[in-house]
Amino acid sequence: MPKFPNFIPDLQFARFNDRKIINWFPGHMAKATKQIKEKLKYIDFVIEVRDARVPISSKNKTINEIFIHKKRLILFNKCDLISKEHQEQIKKYFSSESSSATIEGPKVLGTLFTSAKQGLNVNKIVQECLHNKNIEVAPKKFKTIPYTFLIAGVPNVGKSSIINKLIEKKKAKEGALPGVTRGMGFFPMKTRENCLLLDTPGIFQPDIETNEQGFKLSLINALPDHLFGGDSAAGGNATDLTPLIDYMLFQLNRNECYDYVEILGLKGPTKNIDDLLLAACKKWKMFTSGGEPDLNKALSHLLFWFRTGKLGQVVLDCELLEQSRLNSEIVVDSLKMGKNSSLEPSS
Repeated sequence: MPKFPNFIPDLQFARFNDRKIINWFPGHMAKATKQIKEKLKYIDFVIEVRDARVPISSKNKTINEIFIHKKRLILFNKCDLISKEHQEQIKKYFSSESSSATIEGPKVLGTLFTSAKQGLNVNKIVQECLHNKNIEVAPKKFKTIPYTFLIAGVPNVGKSSIINKLIEKKKAKEGALPGVTRGMGFFPMKTRENCLLLDTPGIFQPDIETNEQGFKLSLINALPDHLFGGDSAAGGNATDLTPLIDYMLFQLNRNECYDYVEILGLKGPTKNIDDLLLAACKKWKMFTSGGEPDLNKALSHLLFWFRTGKLGQVVLDCELLEQSRLNSEIVVDSLKMGKNSSLEPSS
């Protein structure tokens, strides 16, 4: 039984309607994308890192297009911030969608839930690539020739933390792999096999498809706060995070994640962002020198608590996962109906 059975969360977020879709693709990302394309032929495996809270929305179309014919392992990092139930939903989604090779590409080796912070499953990454049950990996002709790995993903999904768990402390010598390592940041990996890892900067796609995708990526800190946070706050020195925190509240309610109610001392869930902010100011004693509630501090603190999982375990793509489940059920029902009709005797 739901914890608050009389509370009905909103199914749509109203603020989407009055906002322009904002794109973010700085020059250094365009340069990095070009460099990766030039060195692509030297890469054996791609490790694509996504945030487990947005397993679909943190997919980068640019990465998918560049690496479509490369063996690729998809990591859902920060899995400690989502529940086991959500992990199962994500597994089902990708096992059904990727099996047809229409969504992720024909060379996807599989998916792996990781938490670089806790060290969970990071030691399985190389073995999942080299000894994959779905796609055979040819051995190198000579042991002195390394397997090369490239790690990629949108910003702030935990690539650096994973890299630090995988590599030796010192960078590989330039020229260790002819024509590849020079200026590209290759590192020897902590493996029995001869492996090198290429770090890449966080690469975003040139276009964001929907405002909701933008809000999701802002919540996990993959986009700068000011892009989807709203207009400048009073005085023009800070970003007004109200729209972003309003969307956070919408997502917490939609996920039936009501930890904030007890944390902030509320009587029950709320859809009102003002009620949430006033409760936060009271709980955390955030007031201006004049005694007024310091809403900017409350906004920043709530965002920090959400990003670090202190407001509960939430998957922001829950509606996409649910839609996929419903579509799968429709397909199964259609197949059953077709099978039954074919068994009926003709008149």
